Amino acid sequence: MILLTRKDIEEMEAYYFWTGQPHWCPFLEAFKSKLLDVYGAEPYPYEWTDQDIHEGTRKIISAFFNDTNQ
Repeated sequence: MILLTRKDIEEMEAYYFWTGQPHWCPFLEAFKSKLLDVYGAEPYPYEWTDQDIHEGTRKIISAFFNDTNQ
């Protein structure tokens, strides 16, 4: 069973900070809660894979910050 945790989100913040998006960090608490709402629990009867979480969070993060910067 793969789930998104607060530690994973902290690692994502560090990744985006060090790869050229320092203005995105730290993530807002409401935004962290949104990510945890989506990927913090299994969608019964299905299971998340690492790829599901990685790709899904990447899309959510990119969409959120690209929409707020316009």
